[in-house]
Amino acid sequence: MAISAREIVYSVKGMSDRPEFYSGRGATMSDLDGDRLYAIYQKIAQELGTRQADAFVTMVEKLETLSATNFLNALYTLERNDWNLTEVNESKIDVGPDGAGRRMIAFATVAESLFNCGRDDTEYIRSSFLRKIGFERGPRERERKYCYDDDER
Repeated sequence: MAISAREIVYSVKGMSDRPEFYSGRGATMSDLDGDRLYAIYQKIAQELGTRQADAFVTMVEKLETLSATNFLNALYTLERNDWNLTEVNESKIDVGPDGAGRRMIAFATVAESLFNCGRDDTEYIRSSFLRKIGFERGPRERERKYCYDDDER
């Protein structure tokens, strides 16, 4: 029996395989970075094959936001679609399956969203991963978003 995407993510040091764990957070390098993406990519290539690894790379390239929640949901959707890329409804919110902890996760998600400054390290996460696998990005990557209004500078 082949290894699942969830098992691959779980095997990567510093990653939770549960999208709801990261719910409400932006795309931060503390949650997801090029090294973790590369570890997942390598495991997919080794355990599942090059077609699946290529589909993974295409998914990473096409995702608008690489928040950990959005990434994990997209990865699991890719796997369910037999590693054929389809349009994914992107979201940084996931409160998990029905169960006793769902209310607590929903509360933590709301709190995280209220205090999250909207940080988006997507281009840095994506670029570092693509460099590791030999892809190059354009001469200027999108600049990092910070937590201030232009008027306050």
